Amino acid sequence: MSIADDLRHWALNDAFPLWAAHGLDQSGGYFELLQADLSPVEHDRRARLTARQIFCFCAARQMGWDGPAEACARHGLDFLTANLISPDGRVIMACSPGGAVAKNGHDLYDDAFVLFGLASFDATFGPDPQARAAARRIATHLVDHYGREDGLFNESVPAAPPLLANPHMHLLEGFLAWAETDDDVDRHWLNLASGIARRALSTLIQTDPVVLPEVYALDVTPIRQQGDWLLIEPGHQFEWGWLLWRWAGFVNEPAAREAALAIASFGENYGVDAARGAVVNAIDETGTLRDGNAKLWPQTERAKFWHVVSIEGPPELRAEAMARRDQALVCLKRFLDAGALPGLWREVLTLHEGFVEEPVRASSLYHALFAILTITGTTKAGSIRDLT
Repeated sequence: MSIADDLRHWALNDAFPLWAAHGLDQSGGYFELLQADLSPVEHDRRARLTARQIFCFCAARQMGWDGPAEACARHGLDFLTANLISPDGRVIMACSPGGAVAKNGHDLYDDAFVLFGLASFDATFGPDPQARAAARRIATHLVDHYGREDGLFNESVPAAPPLLANPHMHLLEGFLAWAETDDDVDRHWLNLASGIARRALSTLIQTDPVVLPEVYALDVTPIRQQGDWLLIEPGHQFEWGWLLWRWAGFVNEPAAREAALAIASFGENYGVDAARGAVVNAIDETGTLRDGNAKLWPQTERAKFWHVVSIEGPPELRAEAMARRDQALVCLKRFLDAGALPGLWREVLTLHEGFVEEPVRASSLYHALFAILTITGTTKAGSIRDLT
């Protein structure tokens, strides 16, 4: 059995049954954290986590799981639309299991994942009028209140620094997910995605070296940490690279794939610890290590990026890309195998002490499943469709 087949077996036989049985709160939404004995840790119901778990059960259907995937996804969709999306399209950050508002600020990250989760449901079980109407309301509110003329989005009204790369990356992901559905006959979603992608190519990505930092001023110049160094997350170099590669397939823009290779190569050359075969949390623009711990999610983004390069990249890079993909999958499996029970995992591998023991974060299931879907070729339509 290949490493990819092994991971798919983990998803179908361990992860989906466990999270369907223990991850749904019948009082509303999904549990955020599970202890090693599968008891939940009480937590507010965040919009972003609800949307990610909707995606996970959409992935279950896409992968052919024979359990109640649609019912589990619909459980989250009904909770999301009833409690976490206002009639005017504002995404509420968090609520109680009963639906009372718990956190009523604004974060682009929440908008991004709610759009992504809605698109996943529509692509998998739809077309779904409820999901489509909610997504259009969210996009209208987002553009009207936070949109900028350059295609990016401010974090607040009135606009105040910083401008963050990470939520823009996930907005690109959410817009592309909708661009893949038949709801985009007017190219509304693709145009929103292109606004972010073109700005990433022209401004967010730096040229010496070619990297995409995390934090910017409102004029889109990078902000240095402690006035001295740029924060570079290697995992995001791979994730931005994968999304820009996908976007290039929509608009036939080879320069986007060249940029994707450049930033991912920086992440590969300076952000992978050879001793552990793991992507570290943070470096700077000189390649100096800033945080040597390794989380689960960057391993999945490394695997996704090099997988697509192994198929579509320059022929001379494909064998090396496949080797890097496989190394990332082996590392991902270490995180999954370290879980207290099959279907759980460990989140953080430290530089010297091994895995951190802590409650399991449901939010990471999205990353693991997206990588497994991408690599095993079991993706179909919409936000989890194979664009190759």
